[in-house]
Amino acid sequence: MKLEDLDSQLEKNHLSGFWRTRVPSHSSEAPYLWKWEALLDGLLKASETIGIEQAERRAIRVVNPHLPTKSTSHTLQVTFSIVNPGEVARAHRHNMAAIRFVVQGKGAYTVVDGEKFYMEEGDLILTPNWTWHDHHNESHDPIIWLDGLDGPLIQSFNILFFEESKVAEQPITHQTGESLSRLGFARAPKKNESHERGVPFRYAWKDTHASLRAMGDHDCDAYDGDSAFQRQGIDPDTPPHQHGDLPRRPRSRPNPRRRRVSRLETGRHFRRADLAVARP
Repeated sequence: MKLEDLDSQLEKNHLSGFWRTRVPSHSSEAPYLWKWEALLDGLLKASETIGIEQAERRAIRVVNPHLPTKSTSHTLQVTFSIVNPGEVARAHRHNMAAIRFVVQGKGAYTVVDGEKFYMEEGDLILTPNWTWHDHHNESHDPIIWLDGLDGPLIQSFNILFFEESKVAEQPITHQTGESLSRLGFARAPKKNESHERGVPFRYAWKDTHASLRAMGDHDCDAYDGDSAFQRQGIDPDTPPHQHGDLPRRPRSRPNPRRRRVSRLETGRHFRRADLAVARP
């Protein structure tokens, strides 16, 4: 039998010979920059056009034009959310892990598994997978934050799950700041198995800002130079708006290197909340 005949016979039965298959090679992601002005304009218009009950989450996705899927990268999805004064984004949960980086506003809070986490500019809040969470804005101004989720990665395994809560607002079952007390310098010796998937936590900007101010020249990274916190989404040279200036040091020259992962960056060369995806 000729090879072409064998291939044809297999194809008719929805089969394929491995001799026709090649292991796909790695393909890098092209970088892209999203400008804050366009994002903010879209968010403000959405806040006037779309009710919170209509969309549940009034969010704008950051879509990489170089990808076939409408995602930010092959493994990450970034969105920007806005909640108007007096609104509540109802409770739900999913097996995507999420981070919230507060871009603009204060006086709002998110509830994660029964604990309030207040939101102020520059704060970073962790929402582990499969934890109930809802968002509240009790201030007089809109609150805007960046969401980072591993949705594309979870979807690639076809294991994404989502559940709406029967009530819009979950009950408060923990004191505010309890997670910080439990997971601070003094911890219980007994291991909590529920923490293996991650824990809700708030990294307050005021504390991060103090740590950055305490950094000396010896704290510079050999490759990232004096922007050692860039990979956590915080650039010491361009802190969030109205948080004060950080001490300036002579600009270092980091050593060049390649990375094996994609990065999302905000910082030195960008306007306030511009977002860029960098190639691995």
